[in-house]
Amino acid sequence: MIMGRRVKSTAAVLTLLLVGIVSANSYTGRRAVASATQKKASGRQLARARVLYADNCARCHGSDGRGQTMMGRGLAAPNLTDAGWWKAERPTNKRLTTSIHNGRGDGRMPAFGEQLSKSEIAALVALVRRFNGK
Repeated sequence: MIMGRRVKSTAAVLTLLLVGIVSANSYTGRRAVASATQKKASGRQLARARVLYADNCARCHGSDGRGQTMMGRGLAAPNLTDAGWWKAERPTNKRLTTSIHNGRGDGRMPAFGEQLSKSEIAALVALVRRFNGK
């Protein structure tokens, strides 16, 4: 009797895990994962990300994310507050992480992978997503 409950419980857990894996691979699942990642960033992480952004990103992207700085206009930095840009580009967390880590291949954005840790880059991704108003 106890063994039967344990098997059912294990099966239920495995089913939930499988459903989570399948839904994470769907568009809706990816959006939910991205949203959860954004919400997981603690106040302290976001405060640290704001400092990192000010030190490394604001000279081109602007403190408000609009890219309206001298360097940003010269390099055609995207307006990170523009819903149209987000809709057209549909940048995933992976793409944003890669762009910050490796820079952009067109030479307009430098690589920060040698200067920033993975957790700092993840915090920046969460902060950049907030420019989208979500």
